[in-house]
Amino acid sequence: MHFAAFRTMAPLGHLQRALDELNRAGFDLATVQVSRTPQGDPDAEGLVRIDFHAAGTIAPETYLHRLAGMAGILSVEGGPSEGTTP
Repeated sequence: MHFAAFRTMAPLGHLQRALDELNRAGFDLATVQVSRTPQGDPDAEGLVRIDFHAAGTIAPETYLHRLAGMAGILSVEGGPSEGTTP
């Protein structure tokens, strides 16, 4: 399993775009987490984490690069999830 995590001011809009890219890549969604810090502040950055099975048409790193190239994405992290094999 792999993960992608990114910061954005518009977490719900970017989540939808990230899921569309996940689908295009042929990856299987495992879990999604969306939060804002501090909690409840609508002007705070949001954090989105997507866990997925990377058995698709592209490398997981390519997916991360696509996320990083989206306008409004502030930072992207990702790779194999801890405790799993890639």
